[in-house]
Amino acid sequence: MRKILILLMLAVMFSIGTFSQRIYFCSNYTPSGDPITPGTVWNIKAEGGYVYILFQNSATAKMPTTVNFTINKLSGTDYVAFDVKTVTPESAKSFAVLDYKFLSDGSYLFIAKDENMSELTREYVTINYKTTTESTTTTSTDDDEYYASSSITVGTAIDDNGTVSGTSSTYYNIPSEGAYVIYKVDNAGKSINTEQLIVDVYKKSDAGTYEFFETKNYDIKSGFDWIYFKYTYYSAGDYKLSVYTKEWKYINTAYTTIQVK
Repeated sequence: MRKILILLMLAVMFSIGTFSQRIYFCSNYTPSGDPITPGTVWNIKAEGGYVYILFQNSATAKMPTTVNFTINKLSGTDYVAFDVKTVTPESAKSFAVLDYKFLSDGSYLFIAKDENMSELTREYVTINYKTTTESTTTTSTDDDEYYASSSITVGTAIDDNGTVSGTSSTYYNIPSEGAYVIYKVDNAGKSINTEQLIVDVYKKSDAGTYEFFETKNYDIKSGFDWIYFKYTYYSAGDYKLSVYTKEWKYINTAYTTIQVK
């Protein structure tokens, strides 16, 4: 019976999206531009609250000289023009940050555009008013320690019982075909508790910092305490994969080095 369930889980697991550039709504960010407690639903005080709008550029795309955020707000059934903000990225940075103050609740659409006003990426966020007397802006995706005991095992194969083989931090790339690497996400006996994994992939630059590379989404079968996904590498380098739930709750991070065979 377990084997049937595992096969069912694997049948519904597949990648449904890839993004080369991305917008995050977060409470803070690291010096290298990684989002801290990202979320798409935020609570603010009646007098307003700040949320960082973090734009991450792809490692394969030229960083724009300016990032123009076109902000639309839902009115009825349509998103209408609401605000425009421009940010000039710091020199040699692959990200740009807007510290934006929301003064009213509602559903918003942020569109990032380059200096020529060509669209780069877009993302939605929902702003709610607080029902408590807390004094700081909070996000509905705050870490509740649910995934504190989680782990990610990296290897080249996995069986029906979840045993990963070929475990290593270094894998070899076949240039013409790519290198498939297995990532097993284990929540230590507790359900993964999401129907989709969001995986942010970062690649280490020549400067030694991890820069955003792409985002992959994987649909999964809910209810299991472990699942796995397969990621294909096509170029050598050092990579970092940060795994989140569909609701942007952080699960864990894994590191992999790809070398040309």
